[in-house]
Amino acid sequence: VGSAKPELLKNKEALSEVTQQAMILAEASKMDLNEAVRGLTISMNMYGASAQEAARYTNVLGAGAKEGAAEVDSQTQSILKSGVAAAQAGIPIEQLVGSIQALAEKGIKDEIAGTGLKSFFIKLQAGADDTNPKIVGLQKALENLAAKNMSSAEIQKQFGLETYTVAAAMIASADKVKTYTEAVTGTNTALEQAKINSQTTAARLAQAKNEFNEAGMKLVEKLNPAILSATNLTTKFIKILVELPRIISENKGLLITLASTMAIY
Repeated sequence: VGSAKPELLKNKEALSEVTQQAMILAEASKMDLNEAVRGLTISMNMYGASAQEAARYTNVLGAGAKEGAAEVDSQTQSILKSGVAAAQAGIPIEQLVGSIQALAEKGIKDEIAGTGLKSFFIKLQAGADDTNPKIVGLQKALENLAAKNMSSAEIQKQFGLETYTVAAAMIASADKVKTYTEAVTGTNTALEQAKINSQTTAARLAQAKNEFNEAGMKLVEKLNPAILSATNLTTKFIKILVELPRIISENKGLLITLASTMAIY
C-alpha cells in the first residue's frame, strides 16, 4: 500500500485505514490481496483521493463488482485508462464505475473500455455545452446526446472511428449508466459482503473440523479391536519379562545342564 501511495508512509493512521479497506475489498470480492490493493490505490490516485475516502472507493468498487459484469480487476484496468479524464471532466468515481458497468453489460471491458471512455470524455468536453459533462454533468450530457437521435455516421464524425463503439454504447445506455451509478453510490456493499464471506469461511472451517473429528472417531472405532489385541499381547509380554529373572534363577541348574547337552551334541 505504501509503495502504491507513498504519501501514506508519512501517516501511519492513514496507511492503516487504506490497508484495512484493501483487505475488506479483497475479502468482499474473493480476490488476491495484491490485486485489491492495486484496484483501490489506482482508483484513489486517479482522483487524488485522501485516506479518509478509502471506504467510499472500496464500497464503490465492491458494489460495482456485485451489481455489474465487470469484476474489480476489470474495473481497475478501465479506471487506470480513463480515471484522469473522468476526474478532469468532473465525473465522480461512482459515475465512472457506472459507465464501466454499462459498457461491460455490452461486452466492452478492461483496457478497451477505459481507453474508449477516456477519448469519449475528452471529446465531450471539447464539444457543445449541453453535452459537456463538466458543465451539465455526465448523466444530462448522455440524455442530451440520446435526444439528438444521431446516426452512426454522425456519432463517428463527432467521436472518431476508434471511439465510435464506446460512444454509441454510452449514448444508447444512458439509463443503464444511471442505474449502475445509483447502485454503487452511498453503499456499504464491500463491508457487508466481506462479513458474509468471512462468516461463510468460518462456517466451512467449522464444518470441515466436525467432519475430520467424525472421521477420526470412526477410524478409532474400527481400530479398537486391533488396538485391544495388541495391548493384551504387549501386557502378556511384559509380564513374562518381569518373571523371566525369577524363572532363570529357580531353574539355573536345569538350564546349565540343558545348555551343556546342546553344546556337546
